[in-house]
Amino acid sequence: MPPRSLTMADWDTCLEVKRAAGWQPFWKVKSTGPPALSDRLLGGRTEEEETRGKSVRRLASVQARAFQSAGGSAPRPLFLSTAVALVGLEVYEWRAHPSGRAVCLLWLRPLRCLGWSAALALLICAVGVVSAPAGAAVAAALAVLALSPAVRAVRAGPARRRLSALTPPGPHVYVHSLASTLPGAGAELLRALTEEADENGWSLVLDASNEKLAQYYRDFGFVAAGEGVEMPGGGSHIRMWRRARVQDES
Repeated sequence: MPPRSLTMADWDTCLEVKRAAGWQPFWKVKSTGPPALSDRLLGGRTEEEETRGKSVRRLASVQARAFQSAGGSAPRPLFLSTAVALVGLEVYEWRAHPSGRAVCLLWLRPLRCLGWSAALALLICAVGVVSAPAGAAVAAALAVLALSPAVRAVRAGPARRRLSALTPPGPHVYVHSLASTLPGAGAELLRALTEEADENGWSLVLDASNEKLAQYYRDFGFVAAGEGVEMPGGGSHIRMWRRARVQDES
């Protein structure tokens, strides 16, 4: 006997049985995010982030404005700082406060770096095929964008190596570019990050740019790994680290 075709009534009955069992269509299933972060941090694009409008562009603006207000010997233009922060958020793992007003960077994502490098190379080639002068202009603009961070990295290289030598041996997560434009948001973000580190057995490492910040980080369990190291732009950085609590107990 040939099978009969399903009618709309059959489909409705099937749907009712599935819903009674707790089934939901895929477009209504909520993303919970990483189990250690879903209630405290945003690390990537979750449904909560989309709902509240916290985008990478907004976080880049938070970083740029926070570092602009912090001042410095030669502050960069805001648009350039925003562009550099945007690139950093794309190639580094990051964590953000639920308000979207505090963010920090963690480890580098090599595949993202390769992907962005390939995309930029393709962009320059595509523009160059259409117009050689336009392709040269795009390449020059990207070079200018990368020049300032590259010069700063080269100048700070020896000091960074001395700071690295102070870091205790063993695997760790380096926390950097911590920025906040909302009072208290940075502290909540850092507290949630230390909780995540304890759950995952991470040791955390960061640099305090002055003694006041070093004291601030001590309240979260960080300790100085040595004396401050003079930086090329003036002032000294203090390498600090925090061992995961699960490691302390073992």
